[in-house]
Amino acid sequence: MAGKKILIIDDDADIRDIIRHFLEGEGYRVHECSSSAEAVKEAESYKPDLITLDVLMPGIDGFQVHSLLKANPSTSRIPIVVVSILGDEGKFRGGISAFICKPFEKQELISVVSTVLNKTDDTKGGAVKKILIVDDEPDIVDIVKIYMQSAGYETCEACDGIEAIEKVRKELPDLIVLDVKMPHMDGYEVIKVLKKDERYGKIPIVILTATKRQGTDKDTFLRLGASGYIAKPFTEESLLSEIRAILARTG
Repeated sequence: MAGKKILIIDDDADIRDIIRHFLEGEGYRVHECSSSAEAVKEAESYKPDLITLDVLMPGIDGFQVHSLLKANPSTSRIPIVVVSILGDEGKFRGGISAFICKPFEKQELISVVSTVLNKTDDTKGGAVKKILIVDDEPDIVDIVKIYMQSAGYETCEACDGIEAIEKVRKELPDLIVLDVKMPHMDGYEVIKVLKKDERYGKIPIVILTATKRQGTDKDTFLRLGASGYIAKPFTEESLLSEIRAILARTG
């Protein structure tokens, strides 16, 4: 991991000095940013392999900085390790790679940074995979998008079945995350249309649904050709685990 670039975003000079000292001692190249307002610009310019991010900062707080970084195409895939006195990692909606609570020990910081960078390197072994997210609930789309982009995937979105078919033809995704109950064309029809078309029939589809008939519906979708099935509510770990396993099988 020596030589990897780390950007520290924290308004506390003492904390920045501690993190810098720990990381440089392990061979990392470190750049500091004391202003949350300049964080995105610094990330775009420095192009770090990982960002450590404080939460309690004047003006724009860490939650807002995180949202800005993830919304920016040039910084959205940079892994973020939040280093904060607040135990509010849940407020980041899963879009962070790890959370370290202040005060922290050197070994904890080094271990977390090393683990996150190793996971990031694992996703760079080939071309970036593109995931199509299909759901009529904007909040669900946002959550899945954050999870996917944080894991290094490219994303595109559709809000109903008809738009999903159009996006598949235009974007040719490597995998589709598909809701069931949607206006205009539901998930059942989408999967039937795609599986009948030899151009798109081999694209793996992961069903994501809140239906109460999980056992029956799961069997139905698997018979129709779905590669996986996840019930809402779901966790970042369960979704990514399913998607990684499917992509590993299908290439």
